[in-house]
Amino acid sequence: MISAELVKDTNLIEVKVTNTEPEKAVLIADTLTKEFLSFISEKNKERMSQSVEVLKEQIAVIEQDLLIANDILKDFNRQPRSINFVQEELNSKMNDLTMYQSELIKSDIELDQLWAGKYQLEDSLAQVDSVLLKVTTEEKGMDPETGERVVVTTTTEEPNPEYQNLLAKYENKKQEIAQLEAKITGITAAVDALVQNLGELQTELTEKKSEFTAIMRDVERLEKSHSLFSERLAQTQIYESINIGETNLLIVAPALEPTSPFKPNKKLNIAIAFVLALMVGVFLAFILEFFDDNIKNAEDVKRYLDLPVMGSIPKIDSSVKTRRVY
Repeated sequence: MISAELVKDTNLIEVKVTNTEPEKAVLIADTLTKEFLSFISEKNKERMSQSVEVLKEQIAVIEQDLLIANDILKDFNRQPRSINFVQEELNSKMNDLTMYQSELIKSDIELDQLWAGKYQLEDSLAQVDSVLLKVTTEEKGMDPETGERVVVTTTTEEPNPEYQNLLAKYENKKQEIAQLEAKITGITAAVDALVQNLGELQTELTEKKSEFTAIMRDVERLEKSHSLFSERLAQTQIYESINIGETNLLIVAPALEPTSPFKPNKKLNIAIAFVLALMVGVFLAFILEFFDDNIKNAEDVKRYLDLPVMGSIPKIDSSVKTRRVY
């Protein structure tokens, strides 16, 4: 008979072999332990070989997925409007917007100044006459009837040089205002177009960055998986080459030939026989007592016959008969 059991609170396995021949029992125990170590090693190699094949298949799938992911990344980077291109265009448009906004602020200030100058010129024009009156007196001789001198007064109008100067400045100011307003209108249109263009560029850049992030996340995930599975494959191949039966399992002590028989244990057998005989005796006594229907005393008469007991005649032993009674 062969049995194996764990030793309590240890990692030891105790192998027991029972045989009628001590030498044969030792041989069986030693052979069993060696075969067990060999069995563990073979099973480990078989399991590791299967794991190696599975890992190789998984690595091949990951490599194929990684190749596809890298091709997608290359195609993304080869796009005419790459992230860097859109970012540079966005920066350029931002600079243009800043420049136009500064120019617009400057033009608004200048326009306010022109309007102030125009209002001032209007006030000045209102205070200056547009023409000057020139009065000339010319003596025409004597009046024959009255004998008085005839004096002719002529009033003529001439353009006021000051007014004309102010008017020229006013017209020039109006022209400057019109030109500046046209410039402001153009700048405002350019700013609006830039703002809209910047919004579109920002949306495009955000989408491209999100797409790039998703592609890179997929590539990095596959690279990490490839590295992890490659490391596991290397470890598994190492475990496959190791004789795990001899490495992880050690024979602490070889089987020892017993100096005395293990069975039968005479003392134990005698003790067991004594206990069994005692139990059988008690059992038989109980059975005999249970099935015995003889009347032995007054209580039995009352219990079985339900009659009163008037008296009892004791049984006289033969040894008592020979005694003399005085």
